[in-house]
Amino acid sequence: DDGHIVLIRSRRELDAVLANNKAAQENKERLVAKLRGEESLYDAAKLTGQAKLDFLEKAARRGDPAAAERLGEIFDNGEHVHADRARAAGYFRAAALGGREGAAHSLGLACSTARGVPRDYREALAWLIVAKARGDDSDLEQQLRTFLSGSQYSPLVSAAEERAKELQAAHKPEEIVAALPPAAPIEFAADAEAPTVTYRAGKAMAETPETPPEVVVYTVLGTRLTWQTVADLRREADKGEAAALDAWGRVLLAGKLVAPDPLLAAAAFERGAKAGDLDAAYQLSSLYSVGADLLQDDARAFAYCQQAARGGVVPAMVNLGVFYTNGRGIERDLVTGFAWLCVAKHFGENSGQERQLRVFLTRNYPDNVAKAETLAAKLVAEVEAKMR
Repeated sequence: DDGHIVLIRSRRELDAVLANNKAAQENKERLVAKLRGEESLYDAAKLTGQAKLDFLEKAARRGDPAAAERLGEIFDNGEHVHADRARAAGYFRAAALGGREGAAHSLGLACSTARGVPRDYREALAWLIVAKARGDDSDLEQQLRTFLSGSQYSPLVSAAEERAKELQAAHKPEEIVAALPPAAPIEFAADAEAPTVTYRAGKAMAETPETPPEVVVYTVLGTRLTWQTVADLRREADKGEAAALDAWGRVLLAGKLVAPDPLLAAAAFERGAKAGDLDAAYQLSSLYSVGADLLQDDARAFAYCQQAARGGVVPAMVNLGVFYTNGRGIERDLVTGFAWLCVAKHFGENSGQERQLRVFLTRNYPDNVAKAETLAAKLVAEVEAKMR
């Protein structure tokens, strides 16, 4: 490979030349791995099964952050072990303290989505700031910063920045080892499926093609939207195209084509709602109302529900009526609540809530029925004007 012609007179000479070339290539690869601090990963790649896991575990216990990060990925994804995200977070923490950019990102993602550790937005943003300082090129740090800044959690941003300064300091090998999960045997599970795609940093790192030939998304309004690949969809979302933001948020929530990430989904919906996408506003309202993956926030759920309802999203009209009726995110108002349920009925939604509340008001506050119907007529006119 140096441009010289080599005359080979026998099979033995050929074997010797090939062996020398192979050894030279291996030495080159090992040197590159050593310069990157990944010599343990180079050696582990030559092993399989239980021997590979044991090798990485011993290296991690000696304070090798690259080995710790790899074990974090293995337990996070369930690569021939039974997935254990709490244990994965421990390995990621040790690797992040040891300077690994990817581990810092993975730990930030874990803290933001309660993936193996309690949800902690301050710690999440702090680790994402560290990851970005180390060269991480994903947009999760900015998305989380935007999400926190626009909510009641805004004080956490400055607290996270201070925490990041502490985390960026150099850590001793004993500190890295102390952060590892408790020592326990790692059992190779041959029947555990190795994933075809490894997810990290909010993006797919494909070991095989990451998407089917077509992605089809149906919005709540029944519109059929098509992108050829997930990469195409994400590019359109990054440009701020409202429909793509809505679709990207749905893909992130579903967790079938990419790793599930409710926080990034909420950030996409936030951008879409600000751009005027009514379906994105409806999705956000549902997320904040339930609070399963984000912290429950009735006030934000109400605000986004109102945006969607006034724009013509019928399910949001029903939900808005319920918000007013139950006093969630807004002061209780039976008249306005019933009015919105009447508006939803006008647009074809025959909900049980409207019938039940009509019976209740007719029996107890009959005057409010007429007031609500008058208000409903006004609201219908306003909604229809926006829908033209």
